[in-house]
Amino acid sequence: MVTLYKSFIETNSFAPLANCTTRGLWTRDIKVKWQFGDGAVEASSRLNVTEIAERKFSVMAEYSRAVSVADNGKSLTCTIEFATSSTPLSGTAVVRVLGK
Repeated sequence: MVTLYKSFIETNSFAPLANCTTRGLWTRDIKVKWQFGDGAVEASSRLNVTEIAERKFSVMAEYSRAVSVADNGKSLTCTIEFATSSTPLSGTAVVRVLGK
């Protein structure tokens, strides 16, 4: 569910790191949140909800940030909350950052 784009080179500018996807949700009322390492939970600013069949939806959210070597090994967790379930979906990946 969480897909990292690659290993990253340390950068001072925001770049896309990962996306989070799932299919087959029965509602359009979907929220995606991200947590990077032990940091605060952030709402996804890039969220695409698509109807794939009658009243069935898929969601894709992208997470971007600047990274440094200090971020190497930190976890990135995506949580998908939706109205038709009290249990959110989540997935975690480990970020790899290379020095310049």
